[in-house]
Amino acid sequence: MANGNTSEASASTSLADRPPTPLWWRLALAGLVLVLTLTALLAQEALGTRGQALLGVFCFILVVAVFSKNLRAVHWRTIIMGFLLQLGLALLVLRVEAGYQAFEQAGVAITTFLDFTAAGTTVVFGKLADPRAMTPVFGPKSVPFAFGALPTIIFVSSFFSVLYYLGVLQFVVKILARVMMYLMGTSGAETLSATANVFMGQT
Repeated sequence: MANGNTSEASASTSLADRPPTPLWWRLALAGLVLVLTLTALLAQEALGTRGQALLGVFCFILVVAVFSKNLRAVHWRTIIMGFLLQLGLALLVLRVEAGYQAFEQAGVAITTFLDFTAAGTTVVFGKLADPRAMTPVFGPKSVPFAFGALPTIIFVSSFFSVLYYLGVLQFVVKILARVMMYLMGTSGAETLSATANVFMGQT
């Protein structure tokens, strides 16, 4: 185990020691971004929405590369596996009926779960949390933040706190983090941070 950590650390150090991104690389990448942007604007009908979206993805990657301090030190396995995971998830939802139904049912369950907040908020605040009753008072903005969105945030935060207390959240984060580390080759700290942020980023 120690040898594996040592080899990983030495590999990371060797990547970091490489010279910074040359200026002409940055200029070339910036020019490519400009070309792709103009292509997406001038050839909208030929490309279609999907073609424009694909060019947009490449533009985002190239913009990040332009401002990269050391492009030679980029761990390409992480980037490639990240895109492949997103592509696989998209295909699972859009092309596989079982995947679509699974996410559809998950969406219904989450909507029902969040509806509990609306019911509880109505019990606590009464008509102050009723959009139909408050629209004549507050106008088109309807219910104020304190009576509308804030109770949902508190409810979700409390729910995740219970899961954390029971150890459920730690178990789920641990499993997902190990899968990401294996597939993407990321370190334990950054993988744990990214995985935990999915569940606790808004709480």
